[in-house]
Parts: sequence; C-alpha cells; structure tokens
Amino acid sequence: PSACHPAPGRRQGALQRLAADLGLDGKRLGAEYTNMRVLELRAIEQAAPEAVVGDATGILASLRMAKDGEELAAMRTAVQIVEQALEHAVGQIRVGMTERELAEIWDGAMRAAGSSPSFETIIASGPNAANPHHSNTDRAFQPGDFIIMDGGAWYGGYASDITRTIALGEPSAEARRIYELVQAANAAGRAAARPGASGEQIDAAARAVITDGGYGPQFVHRT
Repeated sequence: PSACHPAPGRRQGALQRLAADLGLDGKRLGAEYTNMRVLELRAIEQAAPEAVVGDATGILASLRMAKDGEELAAMRTAVQIVEQALEHAVGQIRVGMTERELAEIWDGAMRAAGSSPSFETIIASGPNAANPHHSNTDRAFQPGDFIIMDGGAWYGGYASDITRTIALGEPSAEARRIYELVQAANAAGRAAARPGASGEQIDAAARAVITDGGYGPQFVHRT
C-alpha cells in the first residue's frame, strides 16, 4: 500500500484492484508486524476481507540471514562507498574544523558517489568521543584530539556501517594506550567470531580485554 497514491481513497482503490488481480481474498498472508503500520494492515483487511493476515517477521528474518550473490555484492558496494568517502573526508580534517563541517563533507562524498547516508553521521571529537551516540556540534577540532567517525551508506537496499578513530596530530601517551587496548579488544572479538559462536561469547571475549586493562566501567557500548 505504501507504493500507491498518497490520497487515501485512490490508494485503497488501487490496493483493492491489486488484491483482486492476485486473488488474495481467502488466502493466508504474511506481514512483518514489526515494520507494518496499522493503517497498512487495515487497508489490506479491507481490500481482502476474507484473507487471514499473520505475523511473518520471524520467517522473513531467518530468510534474510542467508544472502545470495547479488545481495552480497550490494553490501560490499555499500561498504566501498562509505570507505572511499571516509578517505576523502579524513583528508580534509584540519584544526579548527567543526564536527558538523566534517559530517557534511563525509555525507557529501557519499552522495557524490550516488548513495546517501544510511543513518545520521556521527562525528565526535575530544571529550565528545566518549559518547558513542553523540549528536554533532559546532565544537572545533583541537590538536591531539581523537575524532570518532561513525557513518554508513545505502546501496541496492543494503546499508553499511563503519566506525573509525582518527588522531589529529600526536595523541597523548594515555590516549595511545587506550586506543591500543580497544584495538586489542576488537581483535579478540574477531578471533572469537566463528560458526556456532553466540553474540554473547564474542562480546565476552572483547569485553574481557577492556576489563583486564582497567577500563571495564567505561565499556559504554555493546560489542
């Protein structure tokens, strides 16, 4: 129904014609209850009153877990777009630039590649980098800042999501140690990721490195 004309009457009429063409009345239909709006469900019920609509969220979720070649290619392209845009944006970073300005550069590079951001790009600098879901501000970058860049791109219906930490100038000894600790935790999580491993086990492997390094209480984001 979301593909029909936005005028309610015309949308419903188009849906009724589609339901008749497909012979939906009396059939069992599956819908994603976690994504479908009530107005869309009601529209289907009106267009095919004898149809039985059930929740197919679990079925569709399991099907999506296995990607075909075309889907994998789209996912790889989405990653390539955001990584190339990131490389362009990092080359523009300067002392005095603001978080919002860098976000605009990164977003612009993705759009120039024929894509768009898959979520609101996050640029968190200096003390703001301690907040994993920071909202961009006009804070100007300072020498020695860590700059967290979190963004993604859409391609072919699939979204990428990458996070990178950039040092502006020479980081302090403590900042370097924390960076290396997080890098080691990331490697531990990757090593634990294998067929049959649960998300909990992978998280525990990464979390243990942070905890053993003395920063357990500062683990403010999931693996």
